[in-house]
Amino acid sequence: MHYDVIEKGMQGFLKPAGVFTPSQLKRVVQASSALVLAGKCPLRELARFIHRRGKQPARIQWLRRQLDAAFLQPEYGYEPVLRPLLAVFPEQEWHILMDRTHIEGWKQDVVTVALSYRKRALPLVWGRISPGRASTDCIVQLLERSLGLIPPGVRVIFQGDCEFAHVAILRWVREQGWDFIGAQTGQTHFYHPGEETSQALSDLEVKAGRTRHIAHALLGQSHRFGDVDLYGFRQPHHRVPSQRSREMQYLATSLPPSRLVRMLGKRRWGIECLFQDWKSGGWDIEASCLEQPQRMDSLLTLLALVYLWLTLLGRWLCKSGQRHLIDNQPKRHLSLFHIGWDWLIYQWRDGHDSPPLSILPF
Repeated sequence: MHYDVIEKGMQGFLKPAGVFTPSQLKRVVQASSALVLAGKCPLRELARFIHRRGKQPARIQWLRRQLDAAFLQPEYGYEPVLRPLLAVFPEQEWHILMDRTHIEGWKQDVVTVALSYRKRALPLVWGRISPGRASTDCIVQLLERSLGLIPPGVRVIFQGDCEFAHVAILRWVREQGWDFIGAQTGQTHFYHPGEETSQALSDLEVKAGRTRHIAHALLGQSHRFGDVDLYGFRQPHHRVPSQRSREMQYLATSLPPSRLVRMLGKRRWGIECLFQDWKSGGWDIEASCLEQPQRMDSLLTLLALVYLWLTLLGRWLCKSGQRHLIDNQPKRHLSLFHIGWDWLIYQWRDGHDSPPLSILPF
């Protein structure tokens, strides 16, 4: 079976960064092409598509050795590849998203900082934690790592849910000169301008179909962090079709009052699509059932590299007028990631080449 189309494309994407030695690059390309072709993360599935001689057990052992390699850790194998691409990112206003997802097969959570991009998100940095709420130190550490990937002069708007938008994190965000849009719980207390008595956000009277806005408020019963603008509006959310988890949504932001705040806040959901592509909607990372922490990080690095490549490939197809080859609906209903992935598989089956995406703009 020939893998030249996929391996040449991935090599052309990674080689200009100069991160890997020729031997390392060859191994990364082989593992990445296996991810593209297998579409799943279990090692037994990936081993079927490794471009190497040998029987299945030998290929699985080869994969384990690659996942144990130090050059596949994110700070060595992903961030140096991503940095020059972000340096030419054309937008001057970046929405930095933060959230976590549970990996059932690993019995761990993955906290991710990502860049909002075309209704989806591109992973920047991530970290593994035990299931449960992420600590403030963990959140700040990841955000500090992401600082090295953001070029100077870029306006940043940080977005996170209640776990990542409490006062301690928002204070750090403001110290970096970033703006923020953070979800808040109904139990969060705030002070009206000039008042000395706090009240909970859940005590606000919000009429159906209307948005309640409070300008220049102080957030937190003891912190008194301000000044921020608060928004409350009815937006039912269901964990499952039969169970409603909340009725109201509250936002705290440093942005000037505008009707666009709620619309901008919706960009936060792009990171959920990223998690879905890594899990049930794509590679099914939970089925990998890895136990060693280093192998988990290496697999996430490979997923992030391939995800970035396929997303840029999907963007290139849209910009070059070839989207209809995969997604022929009047309005795009497939993500850039899936457009790029499907198109690459068709190219591989037909024996055609893929473009050198390292030189293509976002």
